[in-house]
Order: sequence, then structure tokens, then C-alpha cells
Amino acid sequence: MARLLTSSPAQEVLVVDLSDVPFVDSSASIALEEPVRAVQRDGDIVILCGLQERVRSTLRRLGVLDLIEPSHIVATRPEALERAAALRALGRTAD
Repeated sequence: MARLLTSSPAQEVLVVDLSDVPFVDSSASIALEEPVRAVQRDGDIVILCGLQERVRSTLRRLGVLDLIEPSHIVATRPEALERAAALRALGRTAD
């Protein structure tokens, strides 16, 4: 993910689809937290989608979900892409 971020400096909105992720541990949450912070530091938005309950619970417990506006955590990839398109159309890159 870090490579993706460095190769995409003008992203505005980053959608992270975790629908195929059944489990995360503290190392994985750190691996997600670092790019989330980097994207937000650049004034851009992160949208998470597809969180299975076990993943959601772990990310909540470890504080990763606290970094993301609740309205930017959605159920499906299509919903995330719609939200991203709407935010880009509004010119919103930071809340």
C-alpha cells in the first residue's frame, strides 16, 4: 500500500476494500493505520468498505476506525466508489 501511495500523489480519495480480509491483527492494523494517516496528512480522504465484523471489531479496538469519519466506512465497494465520486465532485478532500 505504501508503494501505491507514493506512486499516486494526486489521489484525493483512497478507497480501501477489505471485503476479502477475514482477520487482522495488530501488525496488519498498523500497516493500515500508517497509510491512512499519510493520506489524511495530505488533506485527502480514506473510505473503507467491506469490513467483516471480526475485522471491524479489531480495527475499532486498536483505534484505526477512530481515524476515519464514520460516514466514510461503508458496506460495499460500489457504495464506496459512489461516495468517493460525490466527494470529488464536491471538491471535498478533507473534513
